[in-house]
Amino acid sequence: MPADHRPGAVRGAIYHLRTLAERTHYTADAVPFADPYHPPRLCDLHDSAHAIARLLTCLIHDADMTRIAGAGGRRTALERFVITELTLAAASAGRALAALGEVIAPAGARAIDETAPFDSVGNRTKRATPVELDWIQAAHAHLAATSHRLHQAADHLHTLQAPPVPAAAAPPAPHRPGPARSP
Repeated sequence: MPADHRPGAVRGAIYHLRTLAERTHYTADAVPFADPYHPPRLCDLHDSAHAIARLLTCLIHDADMTRIAGAGGRRTALERFVITELTLAAASAGRALAALGEVIAPAGARAIDETAPFDSVGNRTKRATPVELDWIQAAHAHLAATSHRLHQAADHLHTLQAPPVPAAAAPPAPHRPGPARSP
């Protein structure tokens, strides 16, 4: 990172990227697991899609706010770096949402299947197809990659943030006795 960046701005960017990485990690926890015997229900997919959409909106909003904050002149290298990382993370989160969207139609078909037996909660059960399981795993993988990328970006900024190098101090002058004073 060029030396013209204020340390506070770099620290703020590092904190922001790490916070978004953790938020992405927690969003991945909202996605149902790929379990063939307990396929995702529509209500589970709704909650997961809503969480990913909130994350996607947050990433795009933060990239735009970074862009607007630097609109007073030329973008600094830090602003360009943060905007790039946020937009790449948003693209990955969008792919996770799309992967989850591929599971919605089969889950809806399972919900209206009259031949499937009921489970203990009153929902119709049927095994998830391998394709559904692949899409759910893809959603998890995209969110994990997004979180990992944001952590890497924060780590990259942290390693480039060099502590200020103190100016070389001149060695102390040797003590030389001065002329004797008369009383």
